[in-house]
Amino acid sequence: MKKLALLLVLASCSLMMASTNGAMLIGAGKVQVNGTATSGTYTVFPGDQIQTAADSSAMVKSPVAVVSIASESAIQYQGNSVTFEHGNVTVSAPKGADAHFGALVISANPAHPARFQMVRVNGVDRIAALEGSLSITDGIHKTTLDAGYMMTTVAEPPSSPSSPSSSRKAAAAQVGIPGWAIVAITAGALGGVLGGLAVSGAFTSATSPH
Repeated sequence: MKKLALLLVLASCSLMMASTNGAMLIGAGKVQVNGTATSGTYTVFPGDQIQTAADSSAMVKSPVAVVSIASESAIQYQGNSVTFEHGNVTVSAPKGADAHFGALVISANPAHPARFQMVRVNGVDRIAALEGSLSITDGIHKTTLDAGYMMTTVAEPPSSPSSPSSSRKAAAAQVGIPGWAIVAITAGALGGVLGGLAVSGAFTSATSPH
């Protein structure tokens, strides 16, 4: 009887989330929704902001995607998409998904599974395509980020215009979307990407053909 009641409650929650674009938040440690502390499992709706503290994490499960939020990170759940704010967030979607990263809009092909990571740590922004290709635009420029490649932008001090390395960096930054470089993820650096803490020198200088 208790099992039946529990199943009925879960079924009603699922129906409610499906009809309202809601999602299930599963938190570990200190997690806030719209500035209010939550614990365990919580239902979130479009427009809700989710933030994790140090040594905490959260997962948002919706009919569209699973969003893994690392410690000291924040997103805004938008139902069919996610707005990234800061930290380290990974999106896994069986049929594609959309995300907003500052002025960029990230779209995964709905015909294929996709998994991508968004990182903003210590002044460094990164978008990594871990599975499936991504279409990324700033509203004017557009590029395709294939699996195994990442886009990165790093605030660096100006160097001599005559420096060969400076010229290569400037050229790489102009690939696809201005201000962003597209580089391949090496096997050794992949662990750093997944942790969101890899240094810029850990990646190859090979640029994507896009």
